[in-house]
Amino acid sequence: MKQKKMLTLTFSQLKQIYNQEIPEVVEMADKSSSVEEFKLKMQRFLETCRMENKTAKEAREQIRLLLHYDGQDVHELSTGQDMSIQTIRLLYEFLTGTLENMELPTDLFIELFQMFKRLKGDVIPLPSPQRIKNRNDRWETGLDEEVREVRDENKERMLHLLIQKIENRKSKPSARFHFEERMSYEEKYRLVSEWWNDFRFHFFAIPYYLSLLNVTGYGYNDEAIRSYILYSPRLVETYGNIRA
Repeated sequence: MKQKKMLTLTFSQLKQIYNQEIPEVVEMADKSSSVEEFKLKMQRFLETCRMENKTAKEAREQIRLLLHYDGQDVHELSTGQDMSIQTIRLLYEFLTGTLENMELPTDLFIELFQMFKRLKGDVIPLPSPQRIKNRNDRWETGLDEEVREVRDENKERMLHLLIQKIENRKSKPSARFHFEERMSYEEKYRLVSEWWNDFRFHFFAIPYYLSLLNVTGYGYNDEAIRSYILYSPRLVETYGNIRA
């Protein structure tokens, strides 16, 4: 089954695919009274199953890692909190019909399904160079003249907006990025243009982000990108506590 079609499957439809393609995994879950028993059976299964090729060996090691870390806590640096790894437990609950969170995306179980298929030696063919090129040619690239013009126009517009932001700033001025008294607008413009390329400037807008901004007033909504580029109370509230 194609990956694109699998992404549209419901839990019950995905369970049918498991029954058809990897019934031995479903049987191990059905005959286990707990997730711990399921993990023991899975470990024995990995020790005895035949390795058809390199793909199968790699899949076996990946599943062994999932078994090893299942139930352990890891410290998530971005939030400063501990997070429990429940990959195999969720698989067991899915296969036995005891999964509580039915709003959970099916992505995890699709990925695990593909992993068990690789355990059988199934190799996913890579697309040909020509097919990759055909896919890429469907969209404009950052080197296209029209896209570069849009970026330049957006950058010009944003430079003027940044000047206004700095002029009307109510907080304590930055020691590095501020305007001296009696500076002309042209001088401010040249200064902000220099800051644009300074990684220390409290602003980021790489050409990719600039090309996503929509100033036409119609078409797609660019509010998510726009609010992410300039500092705002909501941005600080959302990301201000990230530890890196």
